[in-house]
Amino acid sequence: MMLGWLYWNPSRVFFYIPYLNYPIYWYGFLFALGFVLGHFIFYTFAKRFFSRSPFLAVEDIKDYSTLILTLKESSSHVVIHNFLNTIPDTLKEKIFKTSGNSTIDHGFKKSLIFAFNHYIEQGETFKLQRRKDLEQQLSSIQKISEKTKSLTDALFLYVCIGAVIGARVGHLLFYEEMTSYIKNPLNIFKVWEGGLASHGGFAGVFLSIYLFCKKYKRIFVGFDYLTTIDFLAVSLSLGAFFIRIGNFFNQEILGKPTKAPWGIIFGSPFDGSIATPRHPAQLYEGFFQLFLCFFVLVLSRKESFFNSKGKIAGLVIVLGFSFRFFLEFLKENLSVYDGSFLNMGQLLSVPMIFFGFSLYFSSAFLERKSRLSFFKK
Repeated sequence: MMLGWLYWNPSRVFFYIPYLNYPIYWYGFLFALGFVLGHFIFYTFAKRFFSRSPFLAVEDIKDYSTLILTLKESSSHVVIHNFLNTIPDTLKEKIFKTSGNSTIDHGFKKSLIFAFNHYIEQGETFKLQRRKDLEQQLSSIQKISEKTKSLTDALFLYVCIGAVIGARVGHLLFYEEMTSYIKNPLNIFKVWEGGLASHGGFAGVFLSIYLFCKKYKRIFVGFDYLTTIDFLAVSLSLGAFFIRIGNFFNQEILGKPTKAPWGIIFGSPFDGSIATPRHPAQLYEGFFQLFLCFFVLVLSRKESFFNSKGKIAGLVIVLGFSFRFFLEFLKENLSVYDGSFLNMGQLLSVPMIFFGFSLYFSSAFLERKSRLSFFKK
């Protein structure tokens, strides 16, 4: 009986830019689409996070001089009037005595922020509404939506750079013979021609998130390293899905030959190998990443999602790279250094799995450390 394997040989070009006749490849388009959708998902999570705890930080005030001037000039407005009535007389007196040219010291700023947060706290179940009322009447207060957009834009710039550099460096170190770039070193930068390793990309992302959190921890209060990567788990899984679909269009990262009825014949494999029925390994991994994406989206509906502190990201990393480890048995070897029972993809997956476990259990460790420090006081 003849098996009807699917023959797959699409154009690698998605479309050409009109008039310029410049090609946009499926891989590049899907890579960018993953970042765009990931940006939107992370923005949604971050906005929910800030809305759950709508308190102000010192950096949330754009201009303290303008803030004080508005408080004095609009003191009769119901929102500002109610706020001023909740603060100590000494602070209120200092506000009205401060001129527009006065220097606002850090202590005064902290006192104002404490007063605003005390006012918001009194709203009990209407804390977010009190924050929004203040934002509406005091233009110097950064809106939650503005703060969320600023956070998301800055983070994704770091993530994009970290992912591309990490993926390229990882590919050069573990899958290529570096001597081939000595004659043409500029080829190192031709990422659009392929040569991006997912393990290196993930490592680059985690490093870039660490650098981001270190730089912006005072501006985006509460967004520590563990919280950030928890919220990014969906975006990373979704990005991995689109990248694997891009690999499928590029006919690269091929599976081993198979006689299974779902095998696919790649008409023009990227590596020039023979056209024979193969496991669609790109689709196996891509759809598993899509499953992880929806899995985390379901978890995000629970309140505990915002207090997981590494558990969500750890779970996604362990499941994702464990699946990748076993999937490598169905994939063609890609690295020039392969030669053992385990290929390079499997060897690189092992430390990622351990890293995922460390993230998953980090929450319990931090809670225990916090309790110990409390009893030592």
